[in-house]
Amino acid sequence: MKNTKIDLMGIHGKNKNIKLLSLRAGILDQTRRRPPTTGQRPNNENLIINTLLKLKGTGLAESTLEKTSYRLTRLGKLCDLANPEETKLSIASLKVANSEKQSYV
Repeated sequence: MKNTKIDLMGIHGKNKNIKLLSLRAGILDQTRRRPPTTGQRPNNENLIINTLLKLKGTGLAESTLEKTSYRLTRLGKLCDLANPEETKLSIASLKVANSEKQSYV
């Protein structure tokens, strides 16, 4: 990264030499290639909502629904929940204890 020296107009039109400002030219020159995302795929969000509604209809407790929502949201950031094989691989690759992985199944 380059340090650039910037001259700014001082008081009464006189040039004043301002201290070296450390500008990260690489960051300023980059253009955004993709729009910012939440990490959640839109398809997964609909699947999670539908799943939670079905589970609520079966009479599960709120705490169970909250835990399930957390787990599905976490998985939804890693894979496509509509694809069972990809979901299994994502669960297997999680860096958590095996007992925690069993709660995802």
